[in-house]
Amino acid sequence: MEPTTYKGKCVIVGDSAVGKTSLISCFVEQKFPNDYLPTIGTNLYLKEVRPKENIIFQLTCWDIAGEKKWNVMRKLYYKGATGAFIVADLSRQETFDSVKNYWNPEIKQYCPGIPIILLANKNDLNHHFTKEEIMKVGKDIGAIETYLTSAKTSLNVNDAFTTLVGEMVK
Repeated sequence: MEPTTYKGKCVIVGDSAVGKTSLISCFVEQKFPNDYLPTIGTNLYLKEVRPKENIIFQLTCWDIAGEKKWNVMRKLYYKGATGAFIVADLSRQETFDSVKNYWNPEIKQYCPGIPIILLANKNDLNHHFTKEEIMKVGKDIGAIETYLTSAKTSLNVNDAFTTLVGEMVK
């Protein structure tokens, strides 16, 4: 029996330097970039995922710049998204404030009804958050799942992407 092929678009958003590009690179290319270059506008990544035996999912990841100067263009990049990651940096409290006050409302405005996963990234660095505090942020924004991740060590990165793909297939 031939596998069924699906296509989907996920967007990954969050403040500048939270690790969006590193997370995608970890998932798509199985590597961690050692240099930091801010994303200009958006970068696209493609990966074929097999969430189930008879399903092929062609995932396009849109890595969207977090700098505020891209606000005008960003809404164009959201068009057609079927899933989203909102990323915060565990070493910077203000990035969690942005998740609640900026990124989540923006995703809900331009991509209503799509599954959202919160990624609390840079778990390999020192931070003062409890797991309960992080889970509360995820619950508050209506995330289907919340993961503590590290693009550097690949902690929970594949699990997060696999979960989102599973939701996008439904």
